[in-house]
Amino acid sequence: MPAALPKLPPGDDVVFRRLFDEENGCHLLVSLLNAILAYPAGRRIKTLSLLRSQVSGPLADDKEVILDIRAQAEDGSLFHVEVQVASHPCYSERILFYWAGMYAGQLEAGQGYGDLHAVVSVHILFFTLLKDPRQAAYHHVFRARADQDDAVLSPHLELHTVEMTKFPDLREGLDGEKWLYWLKHGHEMTEQEVERLGVPEILEAERKLAMISQDRQTRVDYERRRMAHHDAVSLRRDSWLEGKRQGIDEGKRQGIDEGKHTALVDALVAVLQARGYSLSPEQRARVEAEVDLTRLTGWIARAAMAASVEAVLNG
Repeated sequence: MPAALPKLPPGDDVVFRRLFDEENGCHLLVSLLNAILAYPAGRRIKTLSLLRSQVSGPLADDKEVILDIRAQAEDGSLFHVEVQVASHPCYSERILFYWAGMYAGQLEAGQGYGDLHAVVSVHILFFTLLKDPRQAAYHHVFRARADQDDAVLSPHLELHTVEMTKFPDLREGLDGEKWLYWLKHGHEMTEQEVERLGVPEILEAERKLAMISQDRQTRVDYERRRMAHHDAVSLRRDSWLEGKRQGIDEGKRQGIDEGKHTALVDALVAVLQARGYSLSPEQRARVEAEVDLTRLTGWIARAAMAASVEAVLNG
């Protein structure tokens, strides 16, 4: 009998969808969402029904295939759950775009705005989305609130971001922390360790993970998706290097002192790092391609006071 294959990571988007793509009330997904959202007793989710609008069948190896889970609760509320293992440009805007599409997509001919239900979007991210050091919490909740007095415009907009890079690896404590710990480390844990977490649904998910990890098609989909992510990262890196080369070439054509240009870029990076900020590959490419030395100098001045990298480059 062949040896069992290693478990796949439950926090991978392909594997996550296999785990929580359920029928009959989606009790694993209900447990996960109730634990993460921590609603009061009267608002806790009882059952969910999957909405079959996501990609189905064999997975494409295109990095842009969306492997989300969409479900509806018994009161009509909609839930959108997505795991992302790699960063995407403009991911915050993407969150809003997918929320808006799901919200607007509720209405059919003859229905009015009173027929709309809340859409709760949950994004479990294995990269850092909010880079300001003051935003150190791993779980953020965004709603439509007024700046002046916190008045809620509508309870229908609810966005959750869970940044696993900030999660403190708590296997003790609330059920939400235990679920996140398992999503991050489940492939490294024994069944006995999972059982000690004390959440029956996590133990059930662990046994389901062990089973689907032996499925050949799941492993093929996992590897193809992983390679697509690597290709996307490589492409962005290549684009960054090409942008850097073109920027330096343009600077030389304009008579820019390459040594001074490099010194200004290094100074900007140093000031940002001293304040706890780092440039994304796209931002680094933009900085290194900038041939206007006056603008670079202005960025350095702003970097000493600005509240984010975006404020430095776009201010």
